[in-house]
Amino acid sequence: MARAMPAIGLDNAQDEILAGAGFRGGLGMHRLDPMEDLLPALHLNTIPLPRAPRPADDDSGDEDEESKIVGLAPVLEGRACAISRNDPDMNHLYIGSGLDPKAWKQLGRWLQKADHVKYVCFNACHLKGQSMEDLCKGMQHNRSIEEFELGELKIKSVEMQGLSPFILNNPSLTTLNIEGGLDKDAVDLLSSALRGRTNSIENLALDGNCLGGEEKRESFKALVEALAHHKKLRRFSLMGNRIGKEACEIMSPLLEGPDATLQSLVLRHNYVNNECCGVLGEALAKNKSLNNLDLDRNDIGPKGLIHFLHLLNRIPGASINITLRWRRPDREDVRVGIRMRLDEPLWKVKSKLSAHDEFSWIADDMANAKMMFGRSYLDLSQTPFFYGIREGCRVDIAEEPEGRNVRDISINVDEEENREGTNGVANSVASNHSLVSIGYETALRRGFVHGELLREFLEANKKDDRAAARIKVFRYHVVYNLSVEDWSEMETVMPRVLAWIGRALREDDPDRTYLSNPPPRSEIVRLDATYRLLKAMPMLCGH
Repeated sequence: MARAMPAIGLDNAQDEILAGAGFRGGLGMHRLDPMEDLLPALHLNTIPLPRAPRPADDDSGDEDEESKIVGLAPVLEGRACAISRNDPDMNHLYIGSGLDPKAWKQLGRWLQKADHVKYVCFNACHLKGQSMEDLCKGMQHNRSIEEFELGELKIKSVEMQGLSPFILNNPSLTTLNIEGGLDKDAVDLLSSALRGRTNSIENLALDGNCLGGEEKRESFKALVEALAHHKKLRRFSLMGNRIGKEACEIMSPLLEGPDATLQSLVLRHNYVNNECCGVLGEALAKNKSLNNLDLDRNDIGPKGLIHFLHLLNRIPGASINITLRWRRPDREDVRVGIRMRLDEPLWKVKSKLSAHDEFSWIADDMANAKMMFGRSYLDLSQTPFFYGIREGCRVDIAEEPEGRNVRDISINVDEEENREGTNGVANSVASNHSLVSIGYETALRRGFVHGELLREFLEANKKDDRAAARIKVFRYHVVYNLSVEDWSEMETVMPRVLAWIGRALREDDPDRTYLSNPPPRSEIVRLDATYRLLKAMPMLCGH
């Protein structure tokens, strides 16, 4: 957290996150032109705060006691009372050290009447109990403060009781940042204040508050329920909050459905794993607003990333024919054909083998058998697509039942029967076209076979929905070279087909993302696959 205000610029990681979310900065980090005069931002690092000259008709407080609130660094003396004078150039207030209790009370009075202060930050300033209450008595009636931030403060129930009236009643507040220090009772009071607000919060950051921990889980649930009433909420930051599967399930209502408003969800430095990715991917299935989901610095592997690839473009449901060959040295080889979809779990191969009379394996034998692709053992809960199993690949039984010989499974695509129909294309068109980032480090995770494809789809989502759909259709349905279903209506759709083909596979095509190799340039591929797609869904073609 910054200790000085204002700071010039941010480090690259923070800059990307905050700039992508559309907000000016984090706690105490507002960008100013380094050539401008920085003094209009009141930076108080001394004790106590000087009192402002009191108008003649102001009879509040004891004059003798208030006149003792003096003392400030000489360099800032000329500007110390700018807030009390309602100076239009005084729009930022940062306090980075403790103040006298009377100074907090006086500051609250000044802020009550200030019309130009938009940003207020209190960092490591020992703002406790009665001082918080005195400060917020005035601040709750302010009509200009838009951003309020607290950092390095222990906020317990007594402090939150003083802060709640400001959160509840201040009509101009849009950004609230409380970094660390919230205990369970304080979270409950915060939820109550947010639930009662008339005007929506747009940017909420509660980093480092351990809200996903078991002891605060119910309080976190109440907080999420309170946020459901904030229809203008655009950014929610929960870095370092022990967010795991249960917390992701609690957050799901903020992401579900086409009416969700959240645009940026920051979950860095949490306990997000592969299971959490499944929960988040399912919640985002119909979401049309979220474009930034920051998952960096979590325990996410290929099994988690496949959920987001499935979100961006559903795994193709095309079927492949698997030929199982059982090599027996004393008898003729046994071959069995098994048909399987690319999106089916691999364990179904074993169940289908057991159903054939030619194989004498029993259920116990099948439980002991393992499959290997290349040099890697296969997780049979995953799909052929997950491992990149395609035409010409071979999958071996790595550990066979005792007394059996090696069995090879050869994967071959039957071109005549391998028809996906229009449902797969419809799924591509209806997939998520809003999510453009899952975190820089997460998107570059090594070991994911389809990492390049995932990054290409994220890049494609930066375009309009129709352009994104066209890219996804090409990558899944042209590259996989699915067969033509029917040529009978060629004349009626050929103008559209030619219009799309004429621009969609060129080097200068604006829909290209340049993150992966383009589809094959074969005329057969271009005509064969594109015709079938455009015949079923001509709306993909431009006018």
